[in-house]
Amino acid sequence: MNMLAAIDLGGTHCRFARFAATPRGLDLEAVETCPTAGLQDSDAVLQQWESCLHTPLSRVAALVMGVAGPVQDGLRARLSNAPLRIDLNAVMPQFGLRRARVVNDFVCEACACLTRVGERSLHLLGPADIPCPSHRSPGEAPAPVAVLGAGTGLGAGWLVPQADGGRLRWSPLPSESGHQAFAFLGREEEDFAVFARERLGRSLLRPDDVVTGRGLAVLHHFLTGRDLTPAAAAAEGLVGDQPTLRWY
Repeated sequence: MNMLAAIDLGGTHCRFARFAATPRGLDLEAVETCPTAGLQDSDAVLQQWESCLHTPLSRVAALVMGVAGPVQDGLRARLSNAPLRIDLNAVMPQFGLRRARVVNDFVCEACACLTRVGERSLHLLGPADIPCPSHRSPGEAPAPVAVLGAGTGLGAGWLVPQADGGRLRWSPLPSESGHQAFAFLGREEEDFAVFARERLGRSLLRPDDVVTGRGLAVLHHFLTGRDLTPAAAAAEGLVGDQPTLRWY
């Protein structure tokens, strides 16, 4: 039994994957995506995995589910930007699922920085000559690594280095930084803040309200006068030389 199941449960999309464990590491065998809005509970999520990947979960060695929101006791979680709640305690037996773990999605993203895919990540800030996490040794660059991702909400995570018996180990940590107060700087950004508060009906704006999801649509509306859905605003505003892209 060398198959592993993975689920990336976001506020808008849910991605299902099946991996094979090989002597070389993990090989991605299949991946499918569906709208999160069509999933009502944990049972529906697991049924959809089986349906999309044409594989019963009883055949996999383990399942890992990354959820865009806070996690409780490794088997329960709730989405920050959607009503779906996850509780695998009750549904694992009916699917013949032997092992499962629910983690914050940006714990997964942080761990991915240690893989071959993570080695190709785009370097944004900090000294450019610092090696990627998987190539560092205990004697060099002990600074943590920050991971950011803008989707339905603003995801964030950390990799914190720790020296352990001459070896460098990395601890992944989640961070719900999308829910802190957003800092607006300058007159133009303050004007946008007034506009966004009125449009969103919020007295306190968070990064979730400004740079992702509905906030991106509000930003595009503020800059262009066009009131679009978040998906349409992203498609129109985040290409070429659009003012929305320059702000973003």
